[in-house]
Parts: sequence; C-alpha cells; structure tokens
Amino acid sequence: MSIPESGTARSIAYRHSARSPETGACWVWQRAVAPVKGDYPNDGYPIMKWQGKLRRVQRVLLAEKLGLADLAPDVLAANACGCKRCVNPDHLYAGQSAKTAVAPHGSQAKLLPLSPPGQDGAA
Repeated sequence: MSIPESGTARSIAYRHSARSPETGACWVWQRAVAPVKGDYPNDGYPIMKWQGKLRRVQRVLLAEKLGLADLAPDVLAANACGCKRCVNPDHLYAGQSAKTAVAPHGSQAKLLPLSPPGQDGAA
C-alpha cells in the first residue's frame, strides 16, 4: 500500500495509527478518543480536530471516501471489521441506526447498512 496523499483525512489516519501483523488490515488509532460520558455507547471512538472542529475520525474518513463534505446526522460510520479504534477507510461503510435514540442502559442500537461492505469497496 502506498502512503496516502498529504493533507487528506486518509493521510492523517494513516500517520496516527498503528499497523502490524497483530492488527491485520486495521489501522488502530493511536491518538485521542472520545471521553467516557456515563453509559453513552460511543465512548472510546477516535476523535481529531478537523477543519476547526472536534470530529469523529471515522465520520470524516467516510465522508471523504464517499466524496461528501460531511455525513448527514442520521448516517453512522460503521466498521466492517468491528474494531472501535480502526480508522482504515477501506473498513468503513455508511450505516443507519434502527433507533433514532440511544438504546437504554448503554446498549448499542442495531446498524442497518446503507452501503453494505463489499458493495462500495469496503472490506
């Protein structure tokens, strides 16, 4: 794999992640993650400052991968690999929550794929 073009979200993810035989094809984020806030199910996902705002890395990467400026609020950036800290754009796909609100007791809402893995180039 070649190093991504400088200045892109993909190049930032590549530079700030660990890649090794133990992590497989995942790019494991080595920088800041979202702070723990009670039972919120998204705690621990990678975050970075992007265009002056603190953003979830996977959302920025997926928007860039899809050629969008940003993802719609109801679209979730889901990882086909299941690794919460993976920032490999090839593992990301657009999903939508089966519920509009966070499920009680911190349980995660079921994801409904908008672009199934393998259909849009995702691994």
